[in-house]
Amino acid sequence: MTDANKIPAFDPNDQVILTREEYNQLVLTREAYNQLVLARENYDKMLSDITKQEVTIESLRFELAKLKRLFHGSKSERFIPADESKVAKNPEKTKDVDSSVSKADKTKGHGRPKLPANLPREEIILKPIVDLTGATMIGVVETEILEYIEAKIIV
Repeated sequence: MTDANKIPAFDPNDQVILTREEYNQLVLTREAYNQLVLARENYDKMLSDITKQEVTIESLRFELAKLKRLFHGSKSERFIPADESKVAKNPEKTKDVDSSVSKADKTKGHGRPKLPANLPREEIILKPIVDLTGATMIGVVETEILEYIEAKIIV
């Protein structure tokens, strides 16, 4: 580079003389910069608000889908909400709810009926192989299996 192309070093102590027009342009540039910074802060805030709203919308969509499944599901899977405040105000409706619950309890299942008590029963108790000293028994599972033994006729 030649000496003509070099930019002289800037000394902060040097006084710079500006014209009125250059000063106004410099002030406008500073104001534009401040407005740009404020706009960027507003943009970041709005972006975070939008993200929060999208998360809320997604959770509400999931909840709505779940409630639709409960409400429009098959009759055996229907959810009957028990709002205690409404039940206390309307005692007539409590009778309807109680009767509907009792009807559901009285319906027969799809399995076979219980086996008669007069049939001979054989108990088989399965005991664990491992030593269970100090262990407590939680419960008992009982199953009944119906077996057919062929009758024999001997003369």
